[in-house]
Amino acid sequence: MSLDKKITELDAVTSMNDDDLFAIVSNPTTTPVTNKITKKDAFNITTLTSVAIQAAIDAAETAGGGIVQLGVGTFITTAVINLASNVILQGSGIGATIIKQGASLNNDVILADTITNFMVRGLSIDGNKANNATGDSGIAIYDSNNWTIENVESYGNKLKGFVCVVVAANCEDGTFINCEAHDNDQDGFTWASGLTADGFVCRRVGCINCNSHDNTLYGVGIVTPAATYSRAEDTFVVNCRIVDNGTYGIEIFGAKAPIIQGNIISDNGMHGVDLGSATNAAYKVINAIVSGNICRNSRSGYSGIRVQSSDYHLIYGNVCYDDQGSPTQAYGISGSDGTGGKIYGNTYWGNATSSTDTVTILL
Repeated sequence: MSLDKKITELDAVTSMNDDDLFAIVSNPTTTPVTNKITKKDAFNITTLTSVAIQAAIDAAETAGGGIVQLGVGTFITTAVINLASNVILQGSGIGATIIKQGASLNNDVILADTITNFMVRGLSIDGNKANNATGDSGIAIYDSNNWTIENVESYGNKLKGFVCVVVAANCEDGTFINCEAHDNDQDGFTWASGLTADGFVCRRVGCINCNSHDNTLYGVGIVTPAATYSRAEDTFVVNCRIVDNGTYGIEIFGAKAPIIQGNIISDNGMHGVDLGSATNAAYKVINAIVSGNICRNSRSGYSGIRVQSSDYHLIYGNVCYDDQGSPTQAYGISGSDGTGGKIYGNTYWGNATSSTDTVTILL
């Protein structure tokens, strides 16, 4: 539409195109100096730094807590954004508010370190991994309790989309809700306890209704980094979509009482759900419940669920199948180690190795 017509000459406008023009009046009090931009430019013109975000978080913390509301736009970080206790960092929606890692920073984009009672919701995080060769994770939570990350997308990180790690204190009672992690160079979601000698654990942390896809390693990792670390406890992955990740869909590498329930786990590079590791007793999984999941189309030679090193598990009500023209998922459920577990009431069909679609379990 033309900006050179009188208002009385303009046609009624009910919608706008990306190339429609807006006037920018530099000096409306005298003779206006008018420039023109398109609608598309106008909606992408806001590029701010993270300095204002950090200042607002710090001010809210000083006041005893509050909400830091971010508008529509792209916020380029110049340093890690440090969250604070009793503060909510709230965007205007996934894709509307984007926090993008600045070039050559190589740190976590957003960090929660030894704080409590906080939230992040309604925004996207771009780790800008092309310009951060040794960068870290989108949201990193260390030694922090009573938190919620909701409606947050985290992508393009050199390490993980979301990570919760114990260093020097317990990390408890945290939930990722309706979050999406994709195209990260390691895992979508990961949490882990600290050194056994220190006695600190990651406890009651998990994902609900999340989406983890196209990450280089795990979709979700509940891990024990080494034999000297404690198992995570009472963790959960519920009603999530975990697809097209490079290795395991869900890797449970040393944990107590994890709940894996109601997930769609499909087309991952290795096993859909992997319980434990035979290489070290510290990585054994204890009291796992794996139920009501769809585990399908694991890539060549792998299984929907593998029970590698697990005691006292309940694995029931899962549907483990391969519906590809040329099946690649070897077994619905396979395993070779563990005591006291029960596997019952699962459905298997179309898997490549077992002609009768039955489970292969040696307990």
